[in-house]
Amino acid sequence: GFDLDGVSTVHIVPGCGEMDLDRALFSCEDSVSIELIDADINLDPGTVDTITVEVVSTSDPQGETVMLTESGPDTSEFFGNVDVQEGSGGTGHVGVAHGDTLTVTYQDGDCEGEPQVVEETATIDCVGPVISNVQVIEITDNSALVTWTTDEASDSVVTFGETTPPTSVISDDQMVMQHSVLLTDLLSCTSYRFSVGSSDPAGNETVDMAGGSYHSFLTWELVVFIDENMDTDPGWSYEGQW
Repeated sequence: GFDLDGVSTVHIVPGCGEMDLDRALFSCEDSVSIELIDADINLDPGTVDTITVEVVSTSDPQGETVMLTESGPDTSEFFGNVDVQEGSGGTGHVGVAHGDTLTVTYQDGDCEGEPQVVEETATIDCVGPVISNVQVIEITDNSALVTWTTDEASDSVVTFGETTPPTSVISDDQMVMQHSVLLTDLLSCTSYRFSVGSSDPAGNETVDMAGGSYHSFLTWELVVFIDENMDTDPGWSYEGQW
């Protein structure tokens, strides 16, 4: 809508509460951000209101009561955070395990005239990608293509260099299962060591360093066999298509 001065404004009307979590996947050591929009709990337009929600998991059915705070007077937007940690639970955090469902529940007292439970869920993922089939292909005198496979969509990181441990890093944030990273500006006829790494959407990271010894490859050497200025006839003997 617009106010009398023609300035665009947003008005949240009474109705059912809407709740969102900042992600659909969380790791076993993570922070969960919760957003709730509900005009009915904006009790005092002149002050910042609060509301509580319940957060539980499969491993921790007792969970935690979390307070959400209005972003400002009369906004009807409430925000809060809760930590999750691996285990059965404890004060100040919700206990989780790999594969758990995290559930956030809000008791909406007036959803189109009737009470209703508003619920939002997420999945707990504590296991990093499984890396396999690490290869180096298309090696030249100054480049090499590093490829590998993961069992779930994840990003790509190659750490490489002439020394151990290597220190140069090239990464790609695209979430894929077939990974391909091109290394460029390499030195010719040089041995390189490298590791590959991938992190899934929950932030679980796996790094393959070939058991600690690092993967390796050798760049080609560009060797000049014949060098001659062809502006004038060098007097070579030739045949066929020459």
